[in-house]
Amino acid sequence: MMTELKIDDLKTISSQNLNAALNNKILYKYASFSTASKFIIDEKTLKFTSPLDFNDPFDCNEDILNVNIDSARLEEYAQSSGREYNRRQRRELIRTAKKKYSYADVMKAEKKKFKICCFSTKKDDTLMWSHYGDMHKGICCGFELPLISDTYSLYPVNYISKIEKLNGLIPTSDIFHYWLTRKSSCWEYESEIRAIGRDLPDKVNFEPEQLREIVFGCKVKDRDIEMQIKAVKKSRYKWITFKKMQIDKSTFGLRTVNL
Repeated sequence: MMTELKIDDLKTISSQNLNAALNNKILYKYASFSTASKFIIDEKTLKFTSPLDFNDPFDCNEDILNVNIDSARLEEYAQSSGREYNRRQRRELIRTAKKKYSYADVMKAEKKKFKICCFSTKKDDTLMWSHYGDMHKGICCGFELPLISDTYSLYPVNYISKIEKLNGLIPTSDIFHYWLTRKSSCWEYESEIRAIGRDLPDKVNFEPEQLREIVFGCKVKDRDIEMQIKAVKKSRYKWITFKKMQIDKSTFGLRTVNL
């Protein structure tokens, strides 16, 4: 039998996620060497991606969002449409909507308004370097970011092994939060925290002092590391620490060395 999550369940999940975000001082962004060097370090920008472009077909997929819809929910949608309706028109809209639309249609339209930048709490994960760090030839940038800013808020991802049904009385804002931070447990190794905002450009600037670490992959050539460190120091990033990943010869893991 499929369980149904209620508002108290989502509040518990949100509270746990908030505590997790507060416990992670440095968040890591994996990228190719050229992307990190040009766009992150030089231009001081972070790429925010539409959920429409995610590599996981289940991630932010409105078709797996199982919500019981009632008249109150459709009334809320009618009010947010920006049009003025009299009582008769409103009743007709709700009657038609019940036949014609699903909650998934509403979410699909809203999804286009969100942009997300993905971080990890880990800098030494072999799979993360393989998938997002250009097969260990890239750079992992460590950031100290505010939990809430003028453009985005940070939310840890909630990993689940089954799709829960959501109670139709849960406020839309809470459903959006849960929907945008829910992934299959098979992705749990990413230990992901998301910066989520609405109506953002593809690239968002960050303050220089928010970049705290630059970690080079274990396959980055020494001359490229030297050139990058020299360029960073020339830009007066005095507070940044430099590190490199190395293969741990006693395990199948990686270890960090200071440069």
